[in-house]
Amino acid sequence: MFTAKAKAKKNEQCCDWAEIVKAFDSIPTPSRPTDFGWIFRGHKSVEYSLQPSIEREAEGDWATVEAFTLKEFRSKARMHIRPSDVPQWENMLDWLALMRHSGVPTRLLDFTFSPYIALYFALPDPTAKKKSKDAEVWAIDADALGARAASISRDADHAEEKHKAEKEGKQYTPKCASLDPSNAVSEADEYRYLYEHWDSLTASALAPSQIRQEWFNKKGFVAPVFPSVASPRLSSQQGVFLYSGADELNFQKSLFTMMNQNGGNWYRLFRIPAHAMPDVERELFKMNIHDLSLFPDLDGLAGFVRQKARLQCFPNNSPSAD
Repeated sequence: MFTAKAKAKKNEQCCDWAEIVKAFDSIPTPSRPTDFGWIFRGHKSVEYSLQPSIEREAEGDWATVEAFTLKEFRSKARMHIRPSDVPQWENMLDWLALMRHSGVPTRLLDFTFSPYIALYFALPDPTAKKKSKDAEVWAIDADALGARAASISRDADHAEEKHKAEKEGKQYTPKCASLDPSNAVSEADEYRYLYEHWDSLTASALAPSQIRQEWFNKKGFVAPVFPSVASPRLSSQQGVFLYSGADELNFQKSLFTMMNQNGGNWYRLFRIPAHAMPDVERELFKMNIHDLSLFPDLDGLAGFVRQKARLQCFPNNSPSAD
């Protein structure tokens, strides 16, 4: 189980830009088209945990809040967006993604396939009056995460089928799923698993039956997920979401409960001292990682102009560190 002590032991210190680049270069890249690879999330403070916005506002019972906000948003959204942008009514993931994009708290937690984009979101707020804290970048092996989530989902399938058979007075015989990745005999089979089975897994995890929900609460369940249609921001940020299917656990507890049997090789934590962040911001700007590249709209342009003016006109006015 995850503890603050374990987190501190896992942390890797990156004192300057050169050490950051070296650390990020040490992360394996995907070797096959069907691999997820590693995904990343930046935090402005090492004190932050992995916590979706809905957990911060729901005070524990996030599932009830999500059911309420989803109903309200879905019933009224058609009046405010183009018909072509309206998700299919039963596609819960696309509705949650649209809500997340619109600022409604959801269980979706933003990650990116780029460690440098994650690092950008760890930059301190230049308008903050408080001294900035050491920042942190999470790195998670999405292939290990997806494999474990698929295994738990298959076990939940068997639990549901067994319960149904027993209720009908029949003998339960486990079935072999045709889209189980272990049954793949070609790359085409793997694509079928990735795109067909994962959609089915996601749908059943976002709206689980009682037995499946109990299974997720016992074992933990967190999985990567991709909306069927990416928004401009999600695309520019190379974004991906993680979500939890365990409504009795907070996100971080669900994640570490699920991955407990995998040891500690499925995630890494990089700590960047506050005093290094001004140089980090300038280096990221050189790489074309800034508000305009990540937020391709008028708000992004405004943020880019403010940032460029601050870096070029007031280069010494960086957020202060402890």
